[in-house]
Amino acid sequence: MISIFNRQRSISISQHQIKDICRQILKILSYENASLSILITTNRGIRKFNKQFLGKDSPTDILSFPTFNPKELASQHKSAKGLYLGDIIISAERVLRDTQKIIASGIDIDFETWLNRLFVHGICHLVGYDHETEKDFKKMNAKEQEILSLLGTSVPLYPII
Repeated sequence: MISIFNRQRSISISQHQIKDICRQILKILSYENASLSILITTNRGIRKFNKQFLGKDSPTDILSFPTFNPKELASQHKSAKGLYLGDIIISAERVLRDTQKIIASGIDIDFETWLNRLFVHGICHLVGYDHETEKDFKKMNAKEQEILSLLGTSVPLYPII
């Protein structure tokens, strides 16, 4: 089950499309029976979470809060129904601003495509990937590229924004 809570009103968001892309990502990662929740908020809203949980007093695009650490997750059965992976928080304002900056840099992309790319990133965090070391970054980057390719999406992973 994918639960979505939209706490912002300025940017139109299709909850159906979000659920669909997240289901596809989970299926690719062999977690098709798992659940997660998504909070879509404003820059102000995500800034509060970023400050409270990470000590960073600034808005960001996405935050992920896994239920399990990687070792605990490895002991869970991927196909277990109801396995709760965790929470994702996204600032729709930040995603829109970043999309506009990417477009200005000459890359043809739209809001939904960039948002979907962030869901790939966030869900990878929920299933144990991170980018704390160069080795981990390369591993996560490769997994994200694999997922994006399987989704039929050509999106730069980390454009300059």
